[in-house]
Amino acid sequence: MIVALYLIGLRKNKLSVVGLSWFYLPLLVMVFFNYLFANRGNEILLPEHNLYFCYPGFVIFLFSTISIMKLKINTQKYLAAVFLVVLAFYAGSTISENFIWQDEIGLFKNNMKYNKDSAFNFITYANLGLAYERAEKLSLAEENLRLSAEKSGGNPYFYNLLASFYIRNFKFDQAIKTLTYSKELDENFYSTYLLLGISYAEKRQDGQALQNFQKARMLNPSNPIAERYLKILENTQVINESG
Repeated sequence: MIVALYLIGLRKNKLSVVGLSWFYLPLLVMVFFNYLFANRGNEILLPEHNLYFCYPGFVIFLFSTISIMKLKINTQKYLAAVFLVVLAFYAGSTISENFIWQDEIGLFKNNMKYNKDSAFNFITYANLGLAYERAEKLSLAEENLRLSAEKSGGNPYFYNLLASFYIRNFKFDQAIKTLTYSKELDENFYSTYLLLGISYAEKRQDGQALQNFQKARMLNPSNPIAERYLKILENTQVINESG
């Protein structure tokens, strides 16, 4: 149908081609983009404000179609006025949406509204959790980071993100519990051992800390954090043995 409209437009009214192009080309780009972030089964969720840029193209196409029908309406007289009104309306709507984006918590909550059932919503939960932590709303931060981990499909990165939150807030036992599960998901994910090492070091369990830092270094020899902790722990071990 779209192809037929293009062919008719090329033959009878090139303005309709401009309108169709303005509407469909950005729409196709946004559908492809949203497929990556807002996919729910076989349905593509396209947030309404993503369509604002497309709508003026529809207005152009509508007026060009009226012109083709040769009705007793001076389309050129009204097209510019209606087009400017529509453009101003959706420009205002876009600016309104941008105000939401200035508040990162509002941004991610708004994003979740459109992506609640998406296969990728765990990314939004993670961002929302970190935003709540920066706002010092720790219970909400923990809740969203936990949801991110649970909905990630067993991705150890998001469990480690939750564990990092626990470490930053001195909840080392919860961090160790989370990281132990993360290790079951992937035994070769080096940051799990790094975070376990930090957790055990903070609990003054140097033997456990040393083992995990050594494993982290083995999996990622270039990591400076593991190397720094290892030097401290190894020096402490030498002092204790000599004492």
